[in-house]
Amino acid sequence: MGEVWIDARTWFYKPTVGNLWQERFKGRKFDSYLGKSSHPTQNHVLRLYLRVFLNPINKRSSAIDANKRSFPIKDWTPRGWEKFTNEFAKQSRLWNNRFWLIPPRHFNIMDALNGSHFIRPNVMCYLDTQTVNAPGAAHRTIDVFNIDVDEVKRRDDLDDDKPFLGKFRSDSHHLDSTDINTGKRTYEADDGEEYTVKNHYTMAHEVGHALGLSHIGVLMKSEKCGLAMKFSKEKKNPKDIPLHLRRGKNAQVCYGEYDVAGMAENIMGLGYKFEAVNAAPWTKRIAMHTNTLAGDWRVSLGLLGPQVINEKDRHVSDKRKWIAM
Repeated sequence: MGEVWIDARTWFYKPTVGNLWQERFKGRKFDSYLGKSSHPTQNHVLRLYLRVFLNPINKRSSAIDANKRSFPIKDWTPRGWEKFTNEFAKQSRLWNNRFWLIPPRHFNIMDALNGSHFIRPNVMCYLDTQTVNAPGAAHRTIDVFNIDVDEVKRRDDLDDDKPFLGKFRSDSHHLDSTDINTGKRTYEADDGEEYTVKNHYTMAHEVGHALGLSHIGVLMKSEKCGLAMKFSKEKKNPKDIPLHLRRGKNAQVCYGEYDVAGMAENIMGLGYKFEAVNAAPWTKRIAMHTNTLAGDWRVSLGLLGPQVINEKDRHVSDKRKWIAM
């Protein structure tokens, strides 16, 4: 079809070139397409394409979770698998209509004259998660286990005070049938109070990891999460580290627990809320498409229509383009 996809691994910022508009990039984590609006009163769209191979695990009796615990599993039924894949698609769509990118002042190559004024569209962020039929066609392969919940309950009921297994802990390469449940979660903040998260979306959280996002404590550069990562790097004996600071960037504090109230409610924590830091996959990729820097683009968490640009702002220059390579 004559479409040229640029390899993201070959990209680097070229300040002497000035701003560009390159439509297609392919990458190890995802592909992207920057589409122009059909009219200056509409925003542009930066669409990320994440191809996932969901691998249903059958003919096995057990699976190991992220906490190294062995869970009983059973084969998938067609109905059960359909229910899981439908929920995966639904949770993936939670990333849409969350972020709008505002171009830097010097980015004027797509300004359009509308009557007597110039209009500068913003960029809407969109995620298209596609399930594919083979790992070779996927950016990410995820093994999916069908938990034998009756057997888990039988084992857990042996001791009501200390469940033997509890909930299978999924990660970015392993999901399970109970991840379709999006119930409440509770967490303790640094003020000692316990808070309730209305909805917990495991699959949407793991999609965030597939896009390259870390946990919210890492994204927010939380002091407590930084301490947990420091302990992990120093390879201290886990017994010498408080429980909530163990496991480095996967520590409880990096999910936002035992930190400021509300942090854990982020999609990359235990919850369902989105903040500007969650837009990083789009801000990094828009930089490639436009030969700018990710930090040049501001993030709006609410729908923001195209801007009217005055003549003075249209001629602001990017001083960095004169920097020698």
